[in-house]
Amino acid sequence: GQDGRPKTGSSKRDVVIHENLLEVLREHLSHGADEDFVFTTPSGAPIDQTNFYNREWVPMLDRLGIRSRDFYACRHTYISYMIAIGASPLFVHRQTGTSLEMIEKHYGNLNVIADEMDGL
Repeated sequence: GQDGRPKTGSSKRDVVIHENLLEVLREHLSHGADEDFVFTTPSGAPIDQTNFYNREWVPMLDRLGIRSRDFYACRHTYISYMIAIGASPLFVHRQTGTSLEMIEKHYGNLNVIADEMDGL
């Protein structure tokens, strides 16, 4: 629920997103300045992670029939997916801040999905 400094200097990074997502986010943010939070409470305050997790995240997973898990699972899913479709481990490292050593150790044995390679 607070905006603060990144944990480390390398935690502040530019993230590559799809052009369609950029359009959606710009429309959503059209009410504020570029440095404003994109997602806020109805009063405009930063989202409190614990409150969001209990009030929104867990009920959404229940509705979708997905077992409860924390937000960090999204990071693992993203890294797994990117590696599986053939993204460079260096690109994934730059996007997520996860070290190349950790990517190799935890995700290095994933198989590339050949049909999805053409789309890269």
